[in-house]
Amino acid sequence: MRCAADAVPAVCVDGEIVPDWLGGADAPWLRELLFAAQAFAGRPVAALRAHWRALEVPPRAGARWPHVLAVVRQRVVAAPPRASRLREAVFAAAAAGSARDAAIAAGAAATGVPAAEVEARLFADLGEQRCVRWPPQLDVDAVRRAVNGRFAQALLGTATAAELELSGASRALLRTAWLHGAHFRCRGSDATGARLSWRAPPADRRAGRRLAAIVPVLGWTRRFELRAECRWRGGRGTLVLTSLDALPVGAPVAPFDSRFEAEVAAALTLELGDWDVLREPAPVPVGERLLFPDFGLVPRGGGAAAWWVEVAGLRDPGALAGKLQLLREVARYVLCVPAGRCPDGWRGHPRIVEFAGRGAARVRQVVVGVGSRVVASG
Repeated sequence: MRCAADAVPAVCVDGEIVPDWLGGADAPWLRELLFAAQAFAGRPVAALRAHWRALEVPPRAGARWPHVLAVVRQRVVAAPPRASRLREAVFAAAAAGSARDAAIAAGAAATGVPAAEVEARLFADLGEQRCVRWPPQLDVDAVRRAVNGRFAQALLGTATAAELELSGASRALLRTAWLHGAHFRCRGSDATGARLSWRAPPADRRAGRRLAAIVPVLGWTRRFELRAECRWRGGRGTLVLTSLDALPVGAPVAPFDSRFEAEVAAALTLELGDWDVLREPAPVPVGERLLFPDFGLVPRGGGAAAWWVEVAGLRDPGALAGKLQLLREVARYVLCVPAGRCPDGWRGHPRIVEFAGRGAARVRQVVVGVGSRVVASG
């Protein structure tokens, strides 16, 4: 049976499935397509589709043409207000014997829709009668990335195994995978990145679709390389996605959990001039668990080992015990905790920084505490 992946225009070279990605050379015909389609704003989708059927397919578009049209159509058709109440009022009046103008007036009175707009809105929420609404963010780059994402997700929907190397935004990506039911295992990590693996559970035909849910989040990582074993047109091959591919970038991932963390990051960057401050670095495997530090401090030039820093606001006081345990298991881990929350037996620990107060004073305590420990050991 033909699946969505088989419709992806691609070639298989030396065992690698290479989609016919949309790139910079496709900008001219994409721009022409969007310019013409924008003229149909406010008109029924049926009119836009009739226009497309009459067009000659651009030579550069080839087999990608229907995918581009599908993406544009999906984005320009917004969900309109439901017209069921309007139809009910108009049809009830007509069924009771009212003339056309009287039935329209009854619909206008029942819903508040101007009488002059009743006919246009009567079926405006159904199928091809929905109106084209042009979103301001729709441009050539958005269409290109959306189509490429469509190709990537269709192929990943057939995946049976995958390997992922990534750096940055690891917490957001793995949280997205977990929420969709795709579970990665950590094969190793260091300050610069993590190596993760995924395998489809036996007899789970939808596992690949859950893996495909991470595509919009991949763009928020510092860098990544995903290699997945996929099916395509009766054969198997490896799909390779990297940071250099023009893939869609989903809703922004919050760069910091709080304003306090953002201020700490900025201050650490200024204080530790010879270190790179990474937000959400690669997860650190600790036994069967993964540690997600807030920051990674990576020395430039390789003169010292990296450090991991967590700023614990402790909304859940019960989480402190686990964080203290990490001090025993991870040698280059610094825990910053609010003053008064640290147990007496842990006060004075060389890798605990206590902070109090508000604003700049609190940030300064964290930065000076972290900096003194990192520099002294480096």
